[in-house]
Amino acid sequence: MLHGLSPAGYATTNLALAFAIVSGIIVLGTVARPPPVAAVFGAGFRIPNFHGISTASSDQRMTPLLATVFAVFGAVASSRAARLG
Repeated sequence: MLHGLSPAGYATTNLALAFAIVSGIIVLGTVARPPPVAAVFGAGFRIPNFHGISTASSDQRMTPLLATVFAVFGAVASSRAARLG
């Protein structure tokens, strides 16, 4: 167990992952060159989804957040590579 029985540790980790996802969506939006408001609006769709952000001490809630982090930053890397070449 990463944080033992402390739910605050899990909540902090999940919140950090959620912020990483939102920042990745904003970066992805700016790489695609829409208006900056559209990038923030796109990230706003992710914030209200609190299914993965819970104070329950369960590693199962971290798995979808980690998958989303890797998917978003994979899309960022792919779109940057497409722009370069």
